[in-house]
Amino acid sequence: MGVFLDTNVVVYAFDGAEPAKKRIAIEILEAGDRLVVSTQVLLETWWVLARKLGIPLADDSASKVVEELIPNQLPLGGVVKVLQNLLKEQVSIRDLLAILETLADWTPMTKDLDILTEYVRQALARSIVKPYVGADGSLAAVTLDQGVEVSISEAIQRTDHGSFLAMDPRAVEKIVQAMAKHVEAFAALNTQPVVLCSAQIRPHFKRLIDRMVPNLAVLSYDEVMNNAQVQMIGSVEVNHAD
Repeated sequence: MGVFLDTNVVVYAFDGAEPAKKRIAIEILEAGDRLVVSTQVLLETWWVLARKLGIPLADDSASKVVEELIPNQLPLGGVVKVLQNLLKEQVSIRDLLAILETLADWTPMTKDLDILTEYVRQALARSIVKPYVGADGSLAAVTLDQGVEVSISEAIQRTDHGSFLAMDPRAVEKIVQAMAKHVEAFAALNTQPVVLCSAQIRPHFKRLIDRMVPNLAVLSYDEVMNNAQVQMIGSVEVNHAD
């Protein structure tokens, strides 16, 4: 069950006048994997930050970004869905302006919310990758074999209402079993399991594997690039995954 995010939590994350509340708000935003963002919260947050508190966001360009994006390019419900996608994977939405600017940049090319979420994740890549990087700057990860990537990619069905994965249950079972073995290897190394794959299939693989291997971090190559030195410890391979 999700926990609805109150407007004040987001507002205090930007309000330097009350440091204690700001610190707590940031901790909530960065740790809340079950947070739900309502349309009302998004509207109230923007109103308070841009007008009542008078906090400048990117040299007063915030209002222009919102006016450009909502609803001309993307409905408010679409923005909320992207924020929910981020929070579901414990991605901080503290840098709301960067999120909205990225959406404004890419919505002319696509309205697919999964794809838009991936573009936003790439804009926030440094903060997304940081928790999985060791003191030496390395990130231990496994990749998906090319055959697995292809089989997942070919099973993605795209419609006017979004995309979904339509994959043979037997193929899914094989992938999950292969992934489980690598999770055990991560446990032996006493490190957080991380899987690297292409941005195209990342959200679909995450949803597929989440049902069987929850809390598995799935990052795209685009997110990791320039943000960590990858230490490959294996590849998820299956026979006849397609």
